[in-house]
Amino acid sequence: MQGIEISYLNAAIRAVLKAYYDLRRSTVEDALRPIRAYGKRDTLGMDALPEITICEELGRYDAGAVIVTEETGTKGIRLSDTFRANDPQTFRTVFICDPTDRSNQLKAFLIDFPKEKKIGEIFGEPSAIAKWEKKFSDPVSITGATSAISCVRQGVPIFAVIVNYISQELIVSCGAGNRMLKLPDERPDLIDLEYIYTQGKLIIFPSVGEDIKTM
Repeated sequence: MQGIEISYLNAAIRAVLKAYYDLRRSTVEDALRPIRAYGKRDTLGMDALPEITICEELGRYDAGAVIVTEETGTKGIRLSDTFRANDPQTFRTVFICDPTDRSNQLKAFLIDFPKEKKIGEIFGEPSAIAKWEKKFSDPVSITGATSAISCVRQGVPIFAVIVNYISQELIVSCGAGNRMLKLPDERPDLIDLEYIYTQGKLIIFPSVGEDIKTM
C-alpha cells in the first residue's frame, strides 16, 4: 500500500473504533431510542450515534472526501462528481460506511436487557456470543452486528475496516492482506495498521468446501 492509503486506513480505523467504544459506553435505552430528526424514519440511537461519530472523524481527516452512509446517503453528492476521466486533480476519496449493520437483530438482542445497562457490559458478558448465536445462528463472525467503513480512491477499492460488536473483533482487509484483532474492553491508546499486522491474526480464505481458519 502507498503511504497515503495507509494514512486513510489509519483514519478509518480511528473513526470506527471511536464509534464502537462510544457505543459501548451508552445504555440500552440510548441505543434503542428513536432519532426521528436524523436519517431514515426508523433510525435508532445505535444507528445515528456511530454514524455521526464516523462522519465527524473522517471529515476532520479529509474535509474533501465523499462519505456515503446508511442513514443519510451522500447528502446530495453524486458519485460521478468524485472524479473526471483523465483528470487526477479531480479525484476525491470516497468512504462507504454502514455504522451499524444487522441493526434489527441487534435491537432484538438488546431489548431483553435492562434499559439502564451499558452496552459494553452486555457485549463483554462471557455468554454474549452463545446468546447471539442461539438467537441468530452461528458463527458470530458472520452473523454478528458490525460497523464497517470501506474506501475507494481513484475508482479503486483500497480497504475495508469492520468491527464485530458481538465477537469484539476488528477486521482489516487491504492490499497488505487480511488481519483480525481481538479488542480490549477499554479503548487502547493506539491501534493502527502496523499494530494490527503485528498483533492480529492472519485470516485465510480457503477454497470452496474447506473450513475458514485463522493463523
